[in-house]
Amino acid sequence: MDRILSTAFALMVGSAVVTSGCSIFGDDQGRPSSDADVEFKLSVLTHLVEDGPIVKLQWDLEPASDKVTYTVWRAVDPSELFFAISFVGATSTTDLSVEWEKRYRYRVDANHIELGLVASTPPITVATGNGNRLQIFFDVAPATITNSTEARFFFSGNKEASYICNLDDIAWILCQSPEVITGLTEGGHTFRLQGVYNNQETDNVQWSWQIDLTPPDSVILSGPGNTIYDTGATFEFFATEKARLECRVDGGAWKACTSPLEVDGLAAGEHTFAVRAIDLAGNRQPEPAVWTWQSQLPAWSIKPTSAAIRGLDWIPDTGIVVTGADGKVRVFDSAGAPIRTTHIGGSSGGGAIADIDGDGRTELVVGTDGPNQIVAVDLGNGSIDWVQPVTHRVDAAPAVARINGSWLVIGQSLADPGPVAMPVSAFSLAGTNGSLMWAVEIGAGGPGGAAIGAGAAVTPVVVGGRDNILRSLRLVDGVQTWQLDLGTDLDAGPVIAAGPSAADTAIVAGRNGLVAAVAMDTGTAQWSRIVDSHGYRFGPALGDVAGLAGTDVVIASEAGQLAAIDVTSGTVAWQRELSGPTAGSPILVDLTDDDRPDILVPVGDKLYAVSGTDGVVQWSFATTGTISVPPVAGAVDGGTEMQILVATDQGWIYLLPTGWDWPQSVTAAPWVRSRGGFHRQGRSGSE
Repeated sequence: MDRILSTAFALMVGSAVVTSGCSIFGDDQGRPSSDADVEFKLSVLTHLVEDGPIVKLQWDLEPASDKVTYTVWRAVDPSELFFAISFVGATSTTDLSVEWEKRYRYRVDANHIELGLVASTPPITVATGNGNRLQIFFDVAPATITNSTEARFFFSGNKEASYICNLDDIAWILCQSPEVITGLTEGGHTFRLQGVYNNQETDNVQWSWQIDLTPPDSVILSGPGNTIYDTGATFEFFATEKARLECRVDGGAWKACTSPLEVDGLAAGEHTFAVRAIDLAGNRQPEPAVWTWQSQLPAWSIKPTSAAIRGLDWIPDTGIVVTGADGKVRVFDSAGAPIRTTHIGGSSGGGAIADIDGDGRTELVVGTDGPNQIVAVDLGNGSIDWVQPVTHRVDAAPAVARINGSWLVIGQSLADPGPVAMPVSAFSLAGTNGSLMWAVEIGAGGPGGAAIGAGAAVTPVVVGGRDNILRSLRLVDGVQTWQLDLGTDLDAGPVIAAGPSAADTAIVAGRNGLVAAVAMDTGTAQWSRIVDSHGYRFGPALGDVAGLAGTDVVIASEAGQLAAIDVTSGTVAWQRELSGPTAGSPILVDLTDDDRPDILVPVGDKLYAVSGTDGVVQWSFATTGTISVPPVAGAVDGGTEMQILVATDQGWIYLLPTGWDWPQSVTAAPWVRSRGGFHRQGRSGSE
């Protein structure tokens, strides 16, 4: 069992007292092990001697003939100290041998000296025999790795002896302590010392060390994006060789650091993180690695309710529209101040927005449960235009479409929720008064919502279900035109992409990780593939994120894996792992002002901004609570700058500034959000 030998003492240096403590961990014989841990800290240091050891102490162990020698001396750099500990154990009362010696370097910083092991040196061999033999040893020697081209050796013996020395096997010369060597070159060196007593007795010792004049380098692997909505940031970095690292933020003091490093408490504005390496020789990186970024804070945040927010929209000239699980529709101005509140009965999901009754004012069409109904709310004055009861609860946001000059509301109502398939009624309502146009039972549907394609009287409505079936219904009468079994629950709502010919393509995703493209005119799969086995609960977005003048499917799995897929071939352009479960469908906006769409995707309690080109995270914004609906982008304050609205299941709403222009001219499909997916806003049949 190891035992601990400890001592505490005060060093007298001129008129200064340096108090220190030392603990040496040794084996059960009192001999420090080869990998002995040494704790040593100087708490006060006010003076360093010009030359020679500051102090050399020796104390006895058990048995009495065992000794530990403890030496502290000054290095060439006045900000450094070195010390060595030697253990001398007795094999008899007269024979002595040095068991080991370790040398350590300390660097002075703000009146503290930090320990750093320079190297474990070979044992110093001394003559053995009777106690009258000559024994010589080094009191002071260079660090085994140093950046000094000067070396100082202090040495002594147990007898008055003369000395000769040799540097790098060039020539033996007479020398005396201290021996100072200057003008040394980079590389390895060896200093040999021989003592002579009474013209016949000799003893030899040597010291080898390395001069390193090449400064190290450091690399910052990762950090925040160009703009973040956070007061903190995390960095990963490394040194290109064995070295210690120092970091600073915004030109502050350099401090020792390790990777990864989190910084926090930053104000809004531009920030700079720098890291530099200092190698074992003391060489300091001349130009640190630097990372710059912009930290922004929300323009405002409000908490109008404790209930989860299930619908979020922004309408020019109307305001911010929020539907909540508390059965209320709230409208706020651009500063987050409340304008009006409408009670719609039961808990509501997301809604569709259009002037469905032709009165020049925008309506929100939203479903509720308890009672199960569809409600049209006039957002101009907060009144309820009409209410239509439906068979079951309405989980997904309704879709709206205009055909032959009239608006229709398309939705599906589901039986009690659960992991098993649920009966579904698909229906169509007249936009003017909510009267029922048609309703059909379609088996076991899912909560993803409907998508509306192109066409005339045969405009298709596509819905997916938990019975693995994707169905196409005619918009005018609800008659099913085809169905396709995809072998997986279809919780995520489908989206529709314009096809290369007159026919569109439905993009659908399943709970087993399947993503498929289905021809809208025939119901045949154009391609399908498992992209992420964790599966999909929210539908995709469509746009030319790859910049190849095509359309890409952007979708996030339940595990937070974001992927971009070519809509024509099904080829995966890139995938990116994000931390946490996806909280909603992504949306596409230009975040870098390059006229190409980037991606906003909610994952857990963070909103991620991701480059559409390669999936690299640009920034993230942490919220209070889980983000419960897709974000909204637009000139919310009525100006020309794009802002982003984010809402959570704890009732919080945030407005994030971006600095980019709005409106944007990016290649992205005009999708309207729903809980499970997207549908086209106002996709016309025939007029």
